[in-house]
Amino acid sequence: MADHEIDWIALDRYVAGEGTPEEREMMRIRIQASPTLMTIIAVLRSSHRVSSDASDAAADGNAAWHALAAQLGADTTRASRRQPPLTLIPSDPQRAGSIARLTGWAATILLVAGGSYASWREFRPTPRRQAEAPAIRAVYATARGERATVELRDGTRVTLAPETELRVAAEGRQVYLSGEAVFTVAHDPANPFRVIAANGTIAQDLGTQFDMRSYAADKTVRVVVAEGSVSLRGSAQPVILERGSLGVVDSSGAAQVTRGVAADNYLAWAQGHLTFTNARMADVVPELARWFDIEVHLGSSNLADDRLTVSLNDVPADVALDAIARALDARVVRTGQSVTLYPRTREGFRE
Repeated sequence: MADHEIDWIALDRYVAGEGTPEEREMMRIRIQASPTLMTIIAVLRSSHRVSSDASDAAADGNAAWHALAAQLGADTTRASRRQPPLTLIPSDPQRAGSIARLTGWAATILLVAGGSYASWREFRPTPRRQAEAPAIRAVYATARGERATVELRDGTRVTLAPETELRVAAEGRQVYLSGEAVFTVAHDPANPFRVIAANGTIAQDLGTQFDMRSYAADKTVRVVVAEGSVSLRGSAQPVILERGSLGVVDSSGAAQVTRGVAADNYLAWAQGHLTFTNARMADVVPELARWFDIEVHLGSSNLADDRLTVSLNDVPADVALDAIARALDARVVRTGQSVTLYPRTREGFRE
């Protein structure tokens, strides 16, 4: 399928889970046969997680369409004649939802970094946005089941965990994190690098490599230092985290520090190694969903407080689930992207 023959609406509906089984199967086959479609599908999957203001998207739509076409190696003149999806008006009311979604992803450009995908959106804040938040130069984002490594303009290297968003400030060396990332910072004493997370928590580099985690569901911000040191500040005075230190800032802004942790274990996920040590299954479930892009359920409430210790070294979902089932003396029932863990004893079964 040539770039100019792509049915953008059909592709978007496929990502959204719409259409008949036959239509979805035909699109799946087309995607597998086309590197171009495989690239675009990553863009769409990222954009479905981000709600964009339609008026802002429309302002930059034409330039973004040219950028996307250039990234895919398409003929930008032909793309311009076709008009960007932002300008389409659906003749079929059932397609209105797809058109609305297209306004959210037309300004998305795909970057390929080290074999991983990261979605990148560059936009110009409106006066309203400038008043509410700092100007943002770029946004990097990963979906469930995705990791990505990007290099910022200052030379800082960032590895993003699944379901992570990193917003880069238009000025200065400042980024905003939602999710988890490993930062290998290009140190500049005169211009320190700062990461801002939930509740205004700030991690400022003092020449370092560190992991920072700030998922909304966690209700805490965690920083682990592998090299150098980090100044971590919640609502109180900053604390200095040296190599092998773990800092946790709770929702009140209070920070707790633990020294002498095995920092490499916290950063191992960046190399594809997922490790759980005496972790509650209630906490493990969202991690598995995020990491493997599957829906995980516990077939018995008794499993929620069970403790799991397992190391999963860059393995597919089925292998990981089998290892977890053995560790818990449980069994796995999988239907498509949905997985349920049941105790092996008859008590707790829900069949």
